[in-house]
Amino acid sequence: FDWRAVADVAERAFPRGANAWVDVHRAMALAALGEAAGMDALRDALRQAEERGHPTAAIVAETATALWEFAAGEYAAAADRLAAVRGRLVALGGSNAQRDVFEETLVEAQMRAGRGDEAAALLEERLARGASGRDLFRLGEVRSAKGAIDDARAAFARAGEFWEDADGASAQVQAARERSA
Repeated sequence: FDWRAVADVAERAFPRGANAWVDVHRAMALAALGEAAGMDALRDALRQAEERGHPTAAIVAETATALWEFAAGEYAAAADRLAAVRGRLVALGGSNAQRDVFEETLVEAQMRAGRGDEAAALLEERLARGASGRDLFRLGEVRSAKGAIDDARAAFARAGEFWEDADGASAQVQAARERSA
């Protein structure tokens, strides 16, 4: 993915920030690129926007910091920060599917931080809203790590059902099939 292009377009189109949806995508790009100076400039612009009364600047700043922490391997901090803003992310705009990326990042941060119970609870919540192969696969990973092998196999098998017509060469599809047996 060309994160450089995303960062450049966001910078050219909105150099001062204060467009929540653009700013959060810029933050994703800057975190993926490891550009500390760019991230610092974005957070400064967001702090200034917050001081001017911008309604979503603080949410974007927290989300940007969480993305930076995640990219830096600070998974517990990223999980804490994303969990804190999770209920307010709707203010950023976009569709539920577009905002899903932040919840998926939260799940991944929880898993990488060794917080399997938190990740499992969020995955169960997500699955109650509508099952997806990815969430089932991740739930299988969490259950497997906890030693709940039968429950893990069941989650992997359900993921495999979702991915029945998917690219069989995909690493996750292969892993789901292998781990459900």
